[in-house]
Amino acid sequence: MEVERPADKQGNREKTVGFKLPDGTIRVTDKGFDYNVGRLNYKPNLDLYPEKLAHAFAKVEMKGGEFKHDFELLAKHMAEMKQTLSLDGKKLTVDQMLQVRDSLTKNFKFAAGVLSAESKDLLKSKTGTVWLSDDTLIKQFNSRDGQDFGLESYALFPDLFNQPDIVLQDNDRFYFIKNFEKQRILGVIKHLSKFNEIFVLSAREINIKEVEKMKGKLAVIK
Repeated sequence: MEVERPADKQGNREKTVGFKLPDGTIRVTDKGFDYNVGRLNYKPNLDLYPEKLAHAFAKVEMKGGEFKHDFELLAKHMAEMKQTLSLDGKKLTVDQMLQVRDSLTKNFKFAAGVLSAESKDLLKSKTGTVWLSDDTLIKQFNSRDGQDFGLESYALFPDLFNQPDIVLQDNDRFYFIKNFEKQRILGVIKHLSKFNEIFVLSAREINIKEVEKMKGKLAVIK
């Protein structure tokens, strides 16, 4: 829920994310919840918060103005790069992408979701935060051009990673699938156990035939 932080010394009040505890009291998040890529490259440690609160933060993050701003800015730059580097203005080659990624990547990341306790156990992960990097977004803009996979789809990531219908595994890669009202989404994440981090590798819309085919090739863990 949205709440007002207590007034500071100047009497200023800020709106932030709050979490209603079982006893009815409201827990106000620390200031890290209000900071994101566009203002400060700081992220709160979501693993320190209750799952519901961390999930709420991820939903705010993926629907927020800062993500929208960076998403549209990277999309614009990628479109310009394609027109400049590609003969047909479409998908760039591997070598071209290396050049583009080196030019555009600023090491920004967004909280795309928070795993449930069940999913953390499935991944044997100590962390539940799923990060979406600007580098992955750049690769998405190259491979998803022309597909109906925009901001509305990315806004569904928190629910995809917190409440998947199906989870498949291929070594350290996990395939989360969830059927939403308008589309079925596949999100591929990688668990970097050495660094205690989880990152989105790719995401796209997927049909039921593809799902069944994948279930025949990969380990079905949910």
